[in-house]
Amino acid sequence: MTQNTTTVQATAVARIAGTNVFAFSGFNVTGFVTGAVTVTLAGNWTDSANNSGAGATAEYTMGAPSADLARPLSGEVIGKSELNAIARYLEVTFFPTAGNALNVASIEGKVSVDGDGAGDVAIAAVPILVSGNTYRYGFTGSFTTGSVVVTLAAGWSDSAGNLALEEFEIFTVDLPTASLVLPADGATVGRDALNGQQYIDVLYTPTVGNTVDAGTIQD
Repeated sequence: MTQNTTTVQATAVARIAGTNVFAFSGFNVTGFVTGAVTVTLAGNWTDSANNSGAGATAEYTMGAPSADLARPLSGEVIGKSELNAIARYLEVTFFPTAGNALNVASIEGKVSVDGDGAGDVAIAAVPILVSGNTYRYGFTGSFTTGSVVVTLAAGWSDSAGNLALEEFEIFTVDLPTASLVLPADGATVGRDALNGQQYIDVLYTPTVGNTVDAGTIQD
């Protein structure tokens, strides 16, 4: 069997009684990672009439459980108030390997945050089921503006005992901003011109995906 530059060979072979299936064992696959594995079946084996059999190659995929942020999504920009006041939680979707179920007990304490935007946040150890394999982790403290690195720790597992590797996902906490358009910031404007104009222009920029609430900016 070969994956990338790593090749291993079986050290033992045994026929399964009453069949033409042979079990090859003794592979040391500690150097293998998730991804495609190529199996090479050597030729020149024979049947009872001394007919020579052909070789063959086949491929299978080694998988491992994985997880993704569901709220906020990895790469998303989210408003500070939206995260700290409106819905104080992160959501994570866990993906066991095909045909297996999530070992729910193993996901406790597997989520933490760091980075400029993490503030003094501490993520709850025990999550709440949302639906399927998506779980909600509450938090204490408050996020600040900036990037947040979410660590999905290694070691959680599926029902077959497959262990997940450590993963990192990032989102950004943002604030709405306001800036002077006319006169421009730093500009020098004649008094009479400004008095004659009798207005200034201000640009209000909401967080990504949101709109300005005009009622909140009127004095």
